[in-house]
Amino acid sequence: IAGIVASVLGASFWLGWSLGIAESIASVIVIGLSVDYALHLAHVYCEAEMDTCAEKMEHALEVMGLTVVAGAATTFGSGAFMFACNLTFFSKMATLITLTIFFSFCYSLGFF
Repeated sequence: IAGIVASVLGASFWLGWSLGIAESIASVIVIGLSVDYALHLAHVYCEAEMDTCAEKMEHALEVMGLTVVAGAATTFGSGAFMFACNLTFFSKMATLITLTIFFSFCYSLGFF
């Protein structure tokens, strides 16, 4: 979760944004969104009654994999629609939401 938040805030720094009101509000939302996919996979992993870590992970991906992918796709899509907004707050929020979902999806499926 810390890696996701660091990646998103690092990307916003790379984009040249200063830490203003919109970024402060969005940073709280970033923390909440970054927990989602890792928490779902971790719950199924911990509750699995398999013997090895590989079997538990395979079970977690079988049970929650489609849900995580669908959740990422719909949330990423909702953020993508906000790119068309003319207000700076919403275009920044769109960038932060899509970056958060991208990094959260990659970290939860790649490093979990």
